[in-house]
Amino acid sequence: MPKLQSRLTIALLFTMLAIITFFVTAFISGPIDFLYRNAAGLGSARNIAEIVALVALVVLFIAGFIITIPVALQPARLIGKIGKVLPAYLLLFALVAIVSALIGVGQVGNLFNIQGVGQVTFIAAWLGLAAIISTIAVVIAAARAPLSASALKSAARITVAGSALTAVATVAMLASVVIVSTSTPATFGGPGGNRSGGAGQTATGQNGGNRPNGRGQSPEATGEVPSGAPNGQKDTPSGQQPEATGEPQGSAAGGNGIVLVSAPVQIRQQPEATVEPQTGAPNGQNGGQGQRPEGTAEAQGGVPGRQNGGGAPEGFPPGGGPGGPGGGSGNIVGRYAIGGALMTIFAVIGLIGGISSLSAARQVPTTAWASPVLPNYPREAGLALVTGIGITIVVLAVIQLVPVTRDNPPVKTPINWDSEQTKTLVYNTCMDCHSNETTWPWYASIAPASWLNTMHVHDARAEMNLSDLDSMPAFQRRSLANNMANQIKSGSMPPKDYLLLHPDARLTDAQKEELIQGLQKSLGGS
Repeated sequence: MPKLQSRLTIALLFTMLAIITFFVTAFISGPIDFLYRNAAGLGSARNIAEIVALVALVVLFIAGFIITIPVALQPARLIGKIGKVLPAYLLLFALVAIVSALIGVGQVGNLFNIQGVGQVTFIAAWLGLAAIISTIAVVIAAARAPLSASALKSAARITVAGSALTAVATVAMLASVVIVSTSTPATFGGPGGNRSGGAGQTATGQNGGNRPNGRGQSPEATGEVPSGAPNGQKDTPSGQQPEATGEPQGSAAGGNGIVLVSAPVQIRQQPEATVEPQTGAPNGQNGGQGQRPEGTAEAQGGVPGRQNGGGAPEGFPPGGGPGGPGGGSGNIVGRYAIGGALMTIFAVIGLIGGISSLSAARQVPTTAWASPVLPNYPREAGLALVTGIGITIVVLAVIQLVPVTRDNPPVKTPINWDSEQTKTLVYNTCMDCHSNETTWPWYASIAPASWLNTMHVHDARAEMNLSDLDSMPAFQRRSLANNMANQIKSGSMPPKDYLLLHPDARLTDAQKEELIQGLQKSLGGS
């Protein structure tokens, strides 16, 4: 029995480490899909790896519950019972995090930033924490808890299946690493990297990068940059640059040009009177010597080396997109390759441990039992449930001590809505987060819902505050209605978790169109 438990523990630990490494690598190397969008087979390899890794994760959850539930049902005194229930409790905590992610909870808003990686959302932090602590708890339970031979054998069989699936996901991951390492990053705005408008042009309402959010979208045609302009220079006549609308252009596939976190993002305010680089300009410099665009110039389609408001996009060092001196794509590819190597090491050790645990399981008699007394299952199940509820109450009580700020500053710029219907639709869908007129629900006073609620509101106000339009840069104010319309049409706003608790914010297609027209009339969009 000890031999079987030790090998099962190794298999569980390293297989879970391989799965965690895969998802962490996917998170920190998010721009890979966009940078190498022309690489043959990359999308298929990454899709296969992700699907198989998810299936392996489900299998490992089953193995985890096979181990932790019998442990939770073992008799013990109060403190001992908490220790026995905790592994199953933490595994359930991780499962709730996954379900929450699937229904869209906590995918909007920035909990904190990781330098060189990007924004970490509430759900990303929850998933990361849950993965770490549940893995530790399950591994300790597998190594030390007295379990029956039948439970250990079942866990070994399930674990080796999870290890085999993880090995398949690893092969697909390595294939994608090889494809990336032997491919050239796609260009931005030049041949092979044209945006969806064609020849570097941004067509009306097009996203340029199939983004789910509105940042970087160009709702109307602005000056175009002919494709193939050498070294990022513009072939416009007489050195003139195209007239700018003040709108950030987008070849972007995610926030600030590159998707790093899969979450809808609101409109980000930008300073006025800055001249941003045009398409393909290396080192973040302006490729032409002509006049400034009228109004305020901003980043034109597909500049990877600069953000909309200036600076390098997250994931790229300052002064260089792919192919530029900054070598941003090289950093991302390096992280991706390191992640693939670590996943391979963990997966191989996990697979060896799984196979050896299966071999050891065959040598253990089915009647073997590590504990001399069979528990009273109904009684122990009731005690385990009460213990789990008690743990939840204690945790909820402790996290209430974390302070949050719920405020409604004065409204500085009231809006004269064109109709009562527009006002009703805007207040149902936008004003709870994007204004100083938030209606704070009862759960905004109870953590962890209060954390998520206040983070939504404060981040949304920072991105676009309809109660303080005078502080918004002129170029953003001009395009505000169009940007809001794009997000409403795409369905990225309101976010999914808001819709779960606010059914009035679920609009029909007719209501969406009515809201868009009302916004354009009230906010001066065209």
